[in-house]
Amino acid sequence: MFIKSRKKLVRFLTHRRTSDKERVVLSLVSEKESSSPNKSKNNADVSGKWDVMSFQDVREIDLSFLKVLVAEDNMINQSVLAMMFEKMGLQYKIVSHGGEVLETLLNERYDLVLADCYMAPMNGFELARKIRASNESFCDIPLLAFTASSNCNDHQRCIEAGMNDVILKPITYEQLEQKMREWTQRIFESLPVLDESSIDKIRLFDDHEQSLVKSLLQIYSENTSEELRQMYCLIEENRMDEAKKKAHKLKSSAAQLGALRFEKYCDLMEYDPRLTQKRAEVLYQEMYSEYEKSRAKFKHYCQSLEQSSYVSV
Repeated sequence: MFIKSRKKLVRFLTHRRTSDKERVVLSLVSEKESSSPNKSKNNADVSGKWDVMSFQDVREIDLSFLKVLVAEDNMINQSVLAMMFEKMGLQYKIVSHGGEVLETLLNERYDLVLADCYMAPMNGFELARKIRASNESFCDIPLLAFTASSNCNDHQRCIEAGMNDVILKPITYEQLEQKMREWTQRIFESLPVLDESSIDKIRLFDDHEQSLVKSLLQIYSENTSEELRQMYCLIEENRMDEAKKKAHKLKSSAAQLGALRFEKYCDLMEYDPRLTQKRAEVLYQEMYSEYEKSRAKFKHYCQSLEQSSYVSV
């Protein structure tokens, strides 16, 4: 059984999709707007990280990577958006106003917020200002505005409130999908394969030989690889609940070591309310790819320590 599963796993992973397209995504804000004296320093600081992204990872990231929170008070628009997101295959939640967005963000993790500018009781402008002024972990989450107005003054209000982009109503599928693809690439690229500062913090408690870090590399190389093999078998047997539990366990290890992309795919699998075998396979192949990259970077990190005489050779 082990040999058979191992061979099938190898075949599965060798057919991962790649893309040779390199993208450069520019923000809504022009150079002139970004230097506007009306824009608050706080909003510029937290939203500026999304202004220009040049992607080093050239493959196109599947939309299943994205988890979106939508604030829209019109029931017809809610239904249309839900249909579009379902077709795109991304995770989403729709709420009715800005206050529900803040409450949701305090309890759940999302990658992106889409907010109608003129909903009640808390509109999109007020929501953006509250998010940007907060000290919460989501203070720099990308914010996209829905508006029926093409008036440049409305767009300027969005920027000054701390929003990052604008989607004009009525919303078309092509328009929404293009924006979601652009922001999926941005958000993916913003996550490091391995956040070395996480390992630096662990080293504070290590000995001169860096025994702990070296042992963690061995565990990450051997145990995590075996956990992923077991997850593949669970997916192959369509045991989704058990696969989700395995994703939770792997996510904890990834977060501790700062393997943030690997952690993100684990999180997506764990919390997908409608996880199917087909979607689990898509998430798994991306998860495994990011694990391999993070393991290679972790190994290089340890080798760099040795070369810098932090570790006795």
